[in-house]
Amino acid sequence: SKWQFKGQVIDGVLTQEAVYFIIRRQHFFKDAEGNDAVEFWYNMERIDLVTDDVRNELGHPVFLDALQISDDEPMSLRQGEVKKRFQGKWYRGYPYLQYYKFSPFYLRPRNAKTGETGGRLQLRRLTLNFDQTTSFHLTVETLGRETRGIFFQGRVLGDVRNIIGKVPVVDGKRTFPLLGSSESITVSIRNDSVFDARFQSGYWEGVYHNRARRF
Repeated sequence: SKWQFKGQVIDGVLTQEAVYFIIRRQHFFKDAEGNDAVEFWYNMERIDLVTDDVRNELGHPVFLDALQISDDEPMSLRQGEVKKRFQGKWYRGYPYLQYYKFSPFYLRPRNAKTGETGGRLQLRRLTLNFDQTTSFHLTVETLGRETRGIFFQGRVLGDVRNIIGKVPVVDGKRTFPLLGSSESITVSIRNDSVFDARFQSGYWEGVYHNRARRF
């Protein structure tokens, strides 16, 4: 995993229960005379490794750097900050991106150490298994065709957890169409929301052709 903060990490400490960071941030603005100015400040941030107080209270975590919680709506957001309201309280902080790009899809016969590259693999669909997930974007880029984006927002029709006014946190699987040759398709997952997305596994379906036989 790679963690990239919108700021400079000055120091960090790891304990059995949490990771603590001191992060230096900056904010560019115009002063009263209209001149360019910059403001610096420091945040001490904590990543819980055992429990999550926000998850226990809301039923889901809120993923924002420099997270602050208040009863009143924040009015003076710094550059890059966002605000969200859940159950009567306001949450503010800096959003960050969760991103995964699949390696190229190849057919690998049983007990083989390398993939079959002498034929054509025509991909049909990709199935993802997820847990405690609210939303994510799946992007399919096909060479010579337009990029397709599919948004999963956790609300499944007929699911008892799909309640109006409540953020859905679901587990299960979802199938997405690929429809193209493996050599021309790139698939990635992106989650830039404040909610969680956990992926356990995935598998693809397709048809492989070569001159000798068909799988």
